[in-house]
Amino acid sequence: MGIQVKINPYWGAAASVDLTDLINFNVLSIDGLGMAPVKNILQTGPLQQGSTRVDYKLQPRIISLVVDAIAVDLLDLVTRRDTLLRTFTTYSAYALDFIVEWDTGGSVISRHIDVYYNGQMTMASKDKRGYRQKTVIELIAPFPIWRSDSAQTLTFNGLGAQVHTYVGSWEVHPWQVRITGPKTDPCITVTHADGTSEKLDFTGITIGSGHYYDIDLRYEYRKVRDETAVDKSGDLTVDSDLSTFCIKKTVDSTTHLVSGWNEINVTGGPDTGVVVIQFFPHYIGI
Repeated sequence: MGIQVKINPYWGAAASVDLTDLINFNVLSIDGLGMAPVKNILQTGPLQQGSTRVDYKLQPRIISLVVDAIAVDLLDLVTRRDTLLRTFTTYSAYALDFIVEWDTGGSVISRHIDVYYNGQMTMASKDKRGYRQKTVIELIAPFPIWRSDSAQTLTFNGLGAQVHTYVGSWEVHPWQVRITGPKTDPCITVTHADGTSEKLDFTGITIGSGHYYDIDLRYEYRKVRDETAVDKSGDLTVDSDLSTFCIKKTVDSTTHLVSGWNEINVTGGPDTGVVVIQFFPHYIGI
């Protein structure tokens, strides 16, 4: 299993550090990659024995690494230590892109998660053997869900519907839905296998030829902007689902089996505009 950790823009996009190259570093153990932590929300009535589970919330994920810095002399060791310290330094709001890769022989499967340094990299002298330094590195992922590096793109020329079979194991809120004019009264609806649905409804709005709206549905962004970056979130109808619109697996209402079936339908007035939906499949763990 190859592991890479990236930080941008301070080191540049090509400055990833491979912690399992067996030349500079090796990962001796790793924990926290599996199921995302969860907190069950329970409710107990005054005469109830036990509790009723009413909801749940995913909690931040803690990833713990034991890393061996490999060196041939003291200068080499100082360089390795400096690399670790620089890599895991927290720069303002910028996260580390933590990557786990599997080489299956014919292809490489990659999963990404945004993390921040969370402590323990003290590089104690008791963990130094010759010119090798062992250290614990603890990372925290505030959003505990992994993502694929293979982007999915759904394109709608004009009006119409598409069925998409979602391969991820956790719902994804697309990072970009671009509506390019000419579009009149555009409405995008997604219906899931369990019969539930969400919509982005711009009834009463016309997007002219050569203009577009970009919708970012990730929770921390949730914005609609036009091509000049002007906020157009107010153009959505009040019953639109900006916070919950997603593509996901659900329990099929007929077969009662988990299904990745999602139907996306683009409606509105007659037009020749284009709708493009882009996202990276999300995973509850690896």
